[in-house]
Amino acid sequence: MTEKYDPIACGLYDRLEAEATLKHTVRITVKEDDGAVHQVIGLISTFSAHNGVEHLIMEDNTKIRLDKITHLNGQLFVANMA
Repeated sequence: MTEKYDPIACGLYDRLEAEATLKHTVRITVKEDDGAVHQVIGLISTFSAHNGVEHLIMEDNTKIRLDKITHLNGQLFVANMA
């Protein structure tokens, strides 16, 4: 079962939206529930929310849960407002 979703701060969401709007290639580091860490490189296509969980969708259809992002373009991406 997937752990509880921890909403990201509005400012972090704004950073992701800006990258998508400007069509910048991004490098996103993701830490999965099982501890696996991987990077995704590409363009952000859109965002989606389902059952209170927010995702971004990359141009290649890779779906990334926003609270699993640890770094954006090499910079620490603090997921929550706490």
